Amino acid sequence: MTELVPGARLAHFVISRRLGAGGMGVVYEALDETLGRRVAVKVLTPELVGSAERRQRFLREARSAAAMSHPNIATVYEIDEADGQVFIVMELVPGESLRDAMAPGRLPISRALDIAHGMAEAAEHAHAAGVVHRDLKPENVMVLSEDRVKVLDFGIAKPDDDLGTANTLPASAPITEEGRVIGTPGYMAPEQARGAAVDARTDVFAIGIVLYEMVTGTRPFVGRSSLDVMVATSRDDPPPVSSHNPGAPPIVETIVRRCLAKAPEARYQSAGELARALAAASREVSAHEMATTQAMPTPFPSTLQRPASPTTTAAAVLPAPPAAQPSRKGVLLALVVAFAVVGYAGSKAVRQKRARAAERAVASAVPAVTPKLGLDTLDRYGSDGVPLSPGEWETAALDFERGLAEPGAPVRWGAARLLSLGMRDLAHGKLEAAEQSFMAAAARDGSFALPHVALSSLRVRQGKPDDAVREAQTAQTLAPDLVVAIAAAGRAHAAAGRHTDAIEQFRRALAKSPAPAIRAQLALAYHHAGFDDAALREANEALKTEPDNVMAHVVIAERALESGDGKQALEHTERAVAVDPRSGSAWLAHGDALLLLRRHDEAKKALSEAVRLWSETRQVGAPVARLELVKSALDAGKLPVPRGGAKTGRALPAPAGAPRSMPAKSTQL
Repeated sequence: MTELVPGARLAHFVISRRLGAGGMGVVYEALDETLGRRVAVKVLTPELVGSAERRQRFLREARSAAAMSHPNIATVYEIDEADGQVFIVMELVPGESLRDAMAPGRLPISRALDIAHGMAEAAEHAHAAGVVHRDLKPENVMVLSEDRVKVLDFGIAKPDDDLGTANTLPASAPITEEGRVIGTPGYMAPEQARGAAVDARTDVFAIGIVLYEMVTGTRPFVGRSSLDVMVATSRDDPPPVSSHNPGAPPIVETIVRRCLAKAPEARYQSAGELARALAAASREVSAHEMATTQAMPTPFPSTLQRPASPTTTAAAVLPAPPAAQPSRKGVLLALVVAFAVVGYAGSKAVRQKRARAAERAVASAVPAVTPKLGLDTLDRYGSDGVPLSPGEWETAALDFERGLAEPGAPVRWGAARLLSLGMRDLAHGKLEAAEQSFMAAAARDGSFALPHVALSSLRVRQGKPDDAVREAQTAQTLAPDLVVAIAAAGRAHAAAGRHTDAIEQFRRALAKSPAPAIRAQLALAYHHAGFDDAALREANEALKTEPDNVMAHVVIAERALESGDGKQALEHTERAVAVDPRSGSAWLAHGDALLLLRRHDEAKKALSEAVRLWSETRQVGAPVARLELVKSALDAGKLPVPRGGAKTGRALPAPAGAPRSMPAKSTQL
């Protein structure tokens, strides 16, 4: 196959530059002169299309597959041949390949899960159209900004004629029966390596390989030759993820193991099932990360946990309408359930009057498309009491955007879209963009409490604790029993150094929701206030429910350091930095533990990492005075004086509203 040089023409495409090459052919950036847009042109190898008969069949089937449209799949514009060469014209995807993204080494767990989730969603869409990829690997995945992904080359995977129009893809239904091996050794499932029939579960296996490689930095099956690799894939069990990455949580190991089962029937039976498992894992890992970084409020309530606006919210909580117009009785029942869930306040007569008005409004103008995924995302976040990944927030925003295009869309959907975009930006550290979104969401729907909670969290990160308290109080005014608003007030008071006030707020929140993240924040507030027995009790309780809660480990380590117990401190800090290597507080405690144990070289490295991370993020809740002292010592080429020395604990403060003389042991949390 002759290489194309800049300026060469292929039909109405003018080649600009060579982007790369692979087993299927060479990819070029080109200008589509007809439409005036930049595109990617992949010129296929002659071996791939074979004879004239095979070429025509390939073109027919690939054009059918190219009709797919999904945010995680690179769009195929056309497939054609000119000058004896078959080529595919695709959207020019900005970003870097996943292979390049992994070049420095393994990825953070949360990032790997988000990328794998995007791959699984792309595969789920393709499988529903009867198309299997057969060559999922890092080279065929583009990573865009904010870790959005685009999977390449679905357009050349072979669709099965019987499944091309199916709504779902049975896991046992073969998509290809070529009798020959197509794929890349190291990423092929055992049945694929044998040249046997492949199906949706073959792509599930490949996603498992890619996930393993992202979190460990190596592939699970290796060998000196391609044949060795294929034999290992069919014969050997992969080394545990933890053998390469001790900090990987067990849920990642579980997902990888199931994806890489030798027998297809033992794997996830669809890419959709895998996507749901990855989303659950992402939420679990994010809960650990956010408990330490406090980048987002935790937990975050749904739209169902606030007083309803009868003209906007009632429609939003209804399920998507069926094809037939719902009966008056059905609509009324849904409205009754909706108002019961949100705890609508007011007299019975007012409730009935507004319910009838809302019923008439819904019956006359129910949007044809309800952002069920977006609403479910907010509801799940509120119900579970854990934060969501940036990708989930972006998906929710897109879903609300779809709903907003429909007649009669509630104002709340627009505010929820802005909130979702802000939460995504906040998670990525884009504070200015997040602030604009939160302010716009609050202005769009004045009765929506959640933007004020988000603003409270943002103000804490901006170093404005008094403003953060005011935003949390505004949220509580709109929704007095909102747990996340109460917890946000606690974080704001803690950031201002008002630890007794923070303790009272966290106690209130914990009485309403026993979430480990809230309990760990209460433990930290106790620790900063000097109530060490209470701090240890709450931290240990948090670890019973969530063994990898970084904040709880750090609290216990801090207390051990102050008591001069370097061994216990090291035990907890080793776990903390393994779970969250971006936690400056964890690295600081880890360095101090090593310093106390006279492991000076290791201590210097850990303390330097703590100072670096703190300088970058100014993590909320970090022991600033100690960090500044450590930084001064390191800048002078010295090590700081070790922490140590017993410290006398204080009695617990009485709960809010209780007599100040009330003994701590009578406190009920």
